[in-house]
Amino acid sequence: MATPEHTMTTGASTKKTLYELLGVAPDATPEAVKAAYDVAAAAPDLDAGQQVALKEAASVLSSTRRRALYNSSLRQRESPPEIVVLEEDDEPTGYGRKPWLVLGLVVLILAGWWWAQRPAAKPRALSPARAAPAAAVATNEPAVAAASVSPDKAREGLLLGTWNCQGPLTGSGLSLSFVQDGTYSGTSDGQPVRGFYTLAQNALTLNDGRQSNVFAVEQLAAQGLVISRGEGKRLACKR
Repeated sequence: MATPEHTMTTGASTKKTLYELLGVAPDATPEAVKAAYDVAAAAPDLDAGQQVALKEAASVLSSTRRRALYNSSLRQRESPPEIVVLEEDDEPTGYGRKPWLVLGLVVLILAGWWWAQRPAAKPRALSPARAAPAAAVATNEPAVAAASVSPDKAREGLLLGTWNCQGPLTGSGLSLSFVQDGTYSGTSDGQPVRGFYTLAQNALTLNDGRQSNVFAVEQLAAQGLVISRGEGKRLACKR
């Protein structure tokens, strides 16, 4: 069983996949992934960043859905996009159908205008006896929903959406969009990025399939996010 190297979470570029990080084959079962994680995590010389990277790798490879997304991202990186070049003589076909397409578009516009001009149906009035229980149920629902949301889920809910970040010292730019299924996408200094993320306590981990970057979350609010990797690498983010 391969032991994780110390350079895997230092921020330097690495070619290791999550499978190589845990030392398992691409067709390893969830049981084999867990066993490999237990052996790797037991190494005495791991720092906090390496432990987070190992935990993230085991979490992705143990989930059927997240593992399928990760394998898809690996295949996309291995297969360069196909570029189709049209010759000058290769003119697109179907020009004779344009009048019919224009006519169909006009019909759809008129139908939409007619539908918008229809008088709105008046809502049926409810008797006071039937309206009172509905109001009581509506009043109780927010309290039940608020009681069922854990602090970690609430923090992750604040993270969802698009953030535009700028480093006041380094000048580096970062734009990321976080999705509820645990994936993210965006640009870093103009280059496209995508992968998986985890938010545990005050640590935000971004894994693009080649390396894991761990950021300390200094502030997380509805309209403000501040993350840091030390050594002056501090990013202030806004919506």
